[in-house]
Amino acid sequence: MSRKLFLNKVFMLLNLLCLPALYAQPKIPVYTMPAALVNRLKAETEQRQRGECEQKQREFGSNHFYALNGKLLLLIALPDYFCNASSFMPVTIDKQGHWDAGAVLENYPTFLLTDSSQQLWLASHWEIEGVYPVLQRSIDGINWQEISLPKERKIDCCFQYLKQVCLNNSQIQLKFTGLDDTPVEYWATSVSNSLKPSPDWKKVSPQHCQATAVTAADWQRKTSANGAQISFESETQGFKALIPRWLKAAN
Repeated sequence: MSRKLFLNKVFMLLNLLCLPALYAQPKIPVYTMPAALVNRLKAETEQRQRGECEQKQREFGSNHFYALNGKLLLLIALPDYFCNASSFMPVTIDKQGHWDAGAVLENYPTFLLTDSSQQLWLASHWEIEGVYPVLQRSIDGINWQEISLPKERKIDCCFQYLKQVCLNNSQIQLKFTGLDDTPVEYWATSVSNSLKPSPDWKKVSPQHCQATAVTAADWQRKTSANGAQISFESETQGFKALIPRWLKAAN
């Protein structure tokens, strides 16, 4: 065998050995929710046990999740009212594996928007023996300020919905409805005024609506093989987060 032929065979063998390594998928970091935060979720849930729940295991809600700049925002629903949720805890996790959580919000999320200055606006509702709208604003997704809504609106006393939030330049416009989308009212003020304790809301005619929804982007939510955890993974963000699925049943 010539020296050249021998070297060619060596190179071919090396290529075959190296190909699996070249095409192997790089491992991404996996961040599991810290025990202290898990215990806090459990404690907050136990403080809010209203009514009766016959299920031995109650599930944390995790269907509301959003892509922020370099972070994953989870609005984790607490199973606090007849096995359902009427409150949630905002939680973020970043690429470095840093977890953060805010105070529990006593309502349930409907939709999340952002404006031109990257502020977050969360429309939610409080629902037990009626439905009442709530609007909150945040910069980081963790700390939320409740917006005082117009008190003079003439909507059905016990079933009111915030159906639309429009952010046009420096103005904010809200659309309220009752059951079956009637009646309908529009109220507006400046964004800066809406942040005051008693905003000066004005009833207006409907205007062109600009609203940018915050979405999950490429984040994927999956249940683990053993059913005990929920995973969130994003190829773009390059990490995976794990949270518990169940609140441990009481003894």
